[in-house]
Formats: sequence, C-alpha cells, structure tokens
Amino acid sequence: MRVQLDGRRIVQWVSAASHHMAAPGDKPEEPERIFHARLRHLRAQATIDGESQSGSHYRRVSHLSRDARESKMNPTYALARVLLVAATAFTCPALAAAPAAPAVSVHAGLKQLQFTWNRVPEATRYELWFNPNTGASWVKYTELPLCRTSLAVNISAHLLNWQNARYVLKACNASGCGRSLDLGVSHLMQQTLGHFQPAAQLPRRWMGGTMALSEDGGTIAATIETNQSGGVEVFRKSPAGWAYEARLLADPHMEQDLTAPADPAVDISGDGNVIALGIALEVRPGAQPDSSTGAVYMFRRTSAGWVREGKLTFPDSLHEDQFGWRVDLDESGTLLAASRRGAIEMFRRSTAGWTRVASPSPSCDPIGLSGDGGTLVRSCGSYGVEVLTAPDWQRVALLPNEVFSMEYSESPRVVAVSHDGRSLAVRSVTLEEEGVTTRAWVNVFRLGASGWVREATLGLSGVPSSDPANPGNGYGLVLSMSRDGRFLAVGSYAGVFIYERKSSGWSLRRFIDLPYTSAFPEPLFGASVSFARNGKDLAVGAAWETSDDSGVNAAPGAVWLY
Repeated sequence: MRVQLDGRRIVQWVSAASHHMAAPGDKPEEPERIFHARLRHLRAQATIDGESQSGSHYRRVSHLSRDARESKMNPTYALARVLLVAATAFTCPALAAAPAAPAVSVHAGLKQLQFTWNRVPEATRYELWFNPNTGASWVKYTELPLCRTSLAVNISAHLLNWQNARYVLKACNASGCGRSLDLGVSHLMQQTLGHFQPAAQLPRRWMGGTMALSEDGGTIAATIETNQSGGVEVFRKSPAGWAYEARLLADPHMEQDLTAPADPAVDISGDGNVIALGIALEVRPGAQPDSSTGAVYMFRRTSAGWVREGKLTFPDSLHEDQFGWRVDLDESGTLLAASRRGAIEMFRRSTAGWTRVASPSPSCDPIGLSGDGGTLVRSCGSYGVEVLTAPDWQRVALLPNEVFSMEYSESPRVVAVSHDGRSLAVRSVTLEEEGVTTRAWVNVFRLGASGWVREATLGLSGVPSSDPANPGNGYGLVLSMSRDGRFLAVGSYAGVFIYERKSSGWSLRRFIDLPYTSAFPEPLFGASVSFARNGKDLAVGAAWETSDDSGVNAAPGAVWLY
C-alpha cells in the first residue's frame, strides 16, 4: 500500500511558501499560515487504498510547526524543515505485510563465504543469521541496508563446524521478515583454504617441514630442504591477494653428505619483515662432514626487497653442537633465542646489527620465547619445564613434566608460549618397554595469582607408533599457541588437533587432516603449525604432500592456510 501523491505539487507548494516568506511586510506567522493551508489541501488529496490515512502525519507536521514557532527558529529554516518532514511523511511506503523470502546463493573465496541474493520488493533491510552447531541458538551476524544484495563473510576455517553450521538470510520491514532456506556450507570447505607450494619443484626439495606465519596474518615463511642447503619460501598477502615473494637461501654446505637433509628451522616477526633461518647441520668450512656446528641466517624485508643482514654463529661451538636447531623471535623481531645442544643463546638487534646478549645458563634446549620477549620456556625432559624471565634469564619456576623417553628431543618445537608468557604448553611422552605403544600428551600451564598451575593434560591414551595413518602418531611433536593463549594447535604426522580454552577448561574444538587424498602415503600434514591473528588464522605444513605417484623425490611439500 502506498500514498498516491503528485510530487510536483509538493514542490510547487514549497516554492510558493518560500516566496511568501521572502516577501517584505509579511507577518511572522504568515509562512506558517501558508503552510497549513497547503497542508490541508495535501491531506485532502492523500489517500491510501482510497481511505484517508494522513491524519497522524498532519498532526506530526503541525507539532513540528508549533515547536519551530515556540523556539523562535528562523522562519525560513523552520518552514523548510517542516515541509521536508511533510513530504517525507506523505510519500513513504506504508507496509502491511512482511517481504517475501529472498533467494540466496553462497560461494567460496579464500577464507571467505560469499553470499548473493535477489532484491526483495517491500524489504527495507536484510539480516544474515548464523547457527554454529546443532542445538545452538541462532545469532544475528549483521544487518544490511536495502541497497545491498551481496556480502562476503570472513571465516576461520579451522574453527568452523562445517558439517553443522547453518546460515539464513532474512528480508525485513516494519511488519516482519521473510526467511530464506537454511544454507549449509560443508561442500565449500576446501575452496576457502589457501594452498601454497614451492616456486620450483627440484629433486629432493620439499617445503613445510617447519613454517611460521606472522602474527598479522600477512606473511608465510616455509622452509625448503635439499641435501646441500636449506632455505625459506616467502609468500605475502597484499590487497590483490596472496603471492609468492622470495626464496631466501643459506650458504651451501654438507656437500660430502648426500643423505642427510638440511633440517632447517624458521621463525618470523609479528609484522612479517624479519625472518630467522636456522641451519643446525651446517658444517664449518674445512671441517669434517659430520661436525655440524650450525648457523642462523637473519633476513629483513626492505623497500628494495629481502636482504640478508647477518649470519650468526657461536664461536665456541663444539663438534655436533647444532646451533640453530630451534630459533624463536619475539613479535618485534629484535630479540632472538637460538638453541644449540644443551644451551640457548640470545641475540638482540641494534643499530650495529645482531649481537649476543646475556643468555641462560646451559641446561636443555627445546625452547619457546613469548611474543613480548619477556619469558623463555625450555623443556628439560623428566627434570621438568623451566620458566625464565628477562633480562638476566634467571629461573622463576620449575614445572613438572613427565617424560620417560628421549623422543621429546627429536623435535625442537615441543614448547609453545602465549604472547604475555602467562600460558604455555609442553609435550610429554612415554615409550613402553615392548615398543608397541607410545603414549604422548601435552601439559598446559597457566600463571595465576598464586603461581603456576597445570590447567589441563591433553592427549590420547594409547597410540600405535607403527601406524603412520593414526592421527595420534607423532602427537605433540609441534605446538603453536594463539597470542592470547586461548587456542592451542597440536600437530601430528596425520593431522592437527585444535583445542580451545573456555571458562569450563580446555576441550577439543576440531581435528583437521589433509583436505584431499595424497598420492604419497605419508604427506605429513601437521608436521608444522602456526597461529596468527589471535588464532583466527592457522597455517599447516604438509612436508611430503604430492599430487603424483613418482615418490618422495618429487614431493614438493605444501602449506595450507585456514
């Protein structure tokens, strides 16, 4: 139902009233008298379905006119304001029924769901509603104006319950809403993921064994391995999307050893502009092939591109010291913790470059550095977990951690720390004498008002270590904690466990595995994990992923972005 009214007549009346207001000698109340005269004509002609319905509008405009007179408003301004309200009141649609249901389609983009729909007559707005899981309540995601017929929704694919999540679009007006059919999105999951592979597939080169995602979510640094060297593939996000940016290489080494990989380690600053690349098996020139003393390469992004700004070595490195086995940068990219066998070395960047600073006393080396650079955590097997604080790196806490096997030392990434250093996770493992079952779990600790407490023990009760397809194989060999300590990613050789901390405690949010069937039987999806943007983004490395059947020599490896 709509008011039938000649818009040209309103314009003529506005013009006439304005003319009278401007005439010299008019009394102050003259514009208002003229307006009411015109308004009476307007009221007489305005009909809705043949029945006069404009009385309430007339009273509203009369009240505005009275308010303007009583407040001694400028007569010209007052009349213009009143006439505008009158024109709007008499020409707006009067809606008696809710709009029809919109027809909606949904498509996928990188980390997005894209909704489009038809324009619905009589609708004054649109509402997108979301239901995260079976039995959960519907929540209004957003409200959109009438002119919109599309919407892109950013998602965290690793947190969404793809099987049960539902969306609904409503077309609404003052009388109610027309609701679309429930929209499932499980068929779009893989299409929302990013998939990154090396720029060139060379023999015995694979990517993603270790990997880091900058906290701002804009840069991925994924290691590549060969027999003679190691390096980093860098991918960067711009307004145009993700693209390959650079390959950063360490010096060639180990030319006499054609079987051992370079085994690099990597970390990245919060803004993605500093990368630390550790090559623990690097051999000093002229040394024996198996005397891996190690080195750490520092790279920085400049306006001219990536440059190597330093190569760090430990001058007192001994035979098999493996300096650079684990590297950790703080979020600012100015503090570096680099492990070597049984010790940790600290470096800080200044105007003079990277220099060694006060370091913890030798002890053990699986480490984690908090994003704020104030807390260092190291796992020392059955001895426990040491918590050390800057600037002198003295131990402030020793936390219990049951480790009854040396397997914990096979990976340097068994420790994860939140940005403020008040939450941490560390892997524990036990190997039965018969060798038939490996039990691995992760202890989560949190610093409260009365000190450190163990919040949770996460894991699987019994996992056959001989079954590479079992999700628990290698459980906890790599950990990543979100900046705020709310989410924990536990990597294994067959998938990633995503845990969430709620008021009721820690619980499994999702388990994710390789989104498709790899031609290579052990793609090692979950060999590396890295959170960004407070857990909203997750990168997962699949070091042996391949799309053909030619074997490990052709396996390029990959990184998936959720």
